Amino acid sequence: MRGQLDYFPTWRTSQQSVWDIRKRFQWCQVAIWADDLPPDAPEYGDLELYLARQNAGQKLSVLGIRH
Repeated sequence: MRGQLDYFPTWRTSQQSVWDIRKRFQWCQVAIWADDLPPDAPEYGDLELYLARQNAGQKLSVLGIRH
């Protein structure tokens, strides 16, 4: 899980938009046919905090570009 937040927000060339980590979480829900959660769902906040804790102490990276 380490390093997962390094590239967010990121520019998605296929979508022509900037994605933050919560939008990526939502897209993953769609890809696995899971129940939709609202963008402000506490579960996304919990995931974001968990990933941020995993990145604690790591070198900061720059924003990314994804296709």
